[in-house]
Amino acid sequence: MARAIDDTLGDLVSKGIVITKYGHAGSRRPEVSGRQPKVTIFEAGHPVPDENGVKGTGEIIGLLKDADENTLVVCLISGGGSALLVSPYKGITLNEKQKVTQLLLNAGANIEELNT
Repeated sequence: MARAIDDTLGDLVSKGIVITKYGHAGSRRPEVSGRQPKVTIFEAGHPVPDENGVKGTGEIIGLLKDADENTLVVCLISGGGSALLVSPYKGITLNEKQKVTQLLLNAGANIEELNT
C-alpha cells in the first residue's frame, strides 16, 4: 500500500511512516535500497505487539501533531493494525497488553475478540 501511494503521489509525499511485521519491509529499507527514503519503516511484533510498534506509533502521532489544515494525511491500515499500531491506553503498560493478547491467543480468541 505504501509503495502504491509513493508510486502514485510521488513528489507530494514529503514524509511517511510504515509499521509492518518483522520480515516484511523488503527492499524498501534504506540499507537495502541504497537511497534515503521519505518513508521510515518500522518492523514490529505481530500478533503480539512490542516496543517497536509503540515506537513507530509514537512517530506517527508526532507527524500528526505537526500536521495543519494544509497537510494531506493518508492513513492506510490493513490486517495486523491492532498489533502493529499500538499505543496502550494511559494506565495500561505494554507488558500488560502483551500478556492479555497472549492469553487471548492461547485461548483461541478470534480477531474480533482480540480487538475488543
